[in-house]
Amino acid sequence: MPFRLDWDGHVHSEFCPHGSGEPACQSIERAIELGFRKISIVEHFPLPPEINPPPTMYPVAMDFDKVEPYLDAMLPLREEFSDRIEVAIGFEWDYFPDMVDWSREQMDRYGLLTQDGILSMHFMHGAIIDETADIFLRDALPLSSNSIDQAFRDYYSFLTDAVTCNMGEHKPVRLGHLNLIRRFNRLIPAPPESGEYRDEILKLAHAVEDADMQLDLNMSGLRREYCGEPFVPAWLIQMIARNELEIECVFGSDAHSVGQVGMGLDAAREIIDNA
Repeated sequence: MPFRLDWDGHVHSEFCPHGSGEPACQSIERAIELGFRKISIVEHFPLPPEINPPPTMYPVAMDFDKVEPYLDAMLPLREEFSDRIEVAIGFEWDYFPDMVDWSREQMDRYGLLTQDGILSMHFMHGAIIDETADIFLRDALPLSSNSIDQAFRDYYSFLTDAVTCNMGEHKPVRLGHLNLIRRFNRLIPAPPESGEYRDEILKLAHAVEDADMQLDLNMSGLRREYCGEPFVPAWLIQMIARNELEIECVFGSDAHSVGQVGMGLDAAREIIDNA
């Protein structure tokens, strides 16, 4: 099956500095209640030292001094819940094109301790893209020639590079929220003539297929006020459902609170069923 809907593969913990602070054990209990057979706790790995924390409302990622405590707190949950649900522990890693060596070193350091991971991109040219629309326009857009079209093209190009670059044997196997660049699409839509960048997205999807990576079937955009759509386009999900692409998709609620675990699962099923 190309779709793993019995697994919430994108859940954050109390170590997420912009989450609810609720303990991961409660999210695991919620996943069990919902009938999931597997859950992945994947916390934001610290940013490289060269990246100054952006002026956002909440910190983007945990500090380095929280990495060991995070693992110490999360790894015992695998055994604690092993007779009720499979629990995987890992990180959500940000891709920085100029810092691949640093990322590889960190992945090699922690890879043997973790069972899952997601490769995402929340920054372009060092500027955050998904905090607020105003911050995107102020900080990120000028670095893409003040062009919405160029910003979208840069995003898909960088994300394709993330899939194809060599990050070593512990590189994450799953690409996170493919369409995060559309986080504010109701305020900052793709240019009408762009065709929603289907060619660029297909190139990216084929790179994922060739790399034998998974896609994070991330539904969290549906609950974002200025997004209102999954972070994987429905047409791409349906192509995969029709076996036009051989990519395994793992459902991801991108939960930052207990109540968000499993959110969007029914919408994912509906998109797949309509293929």
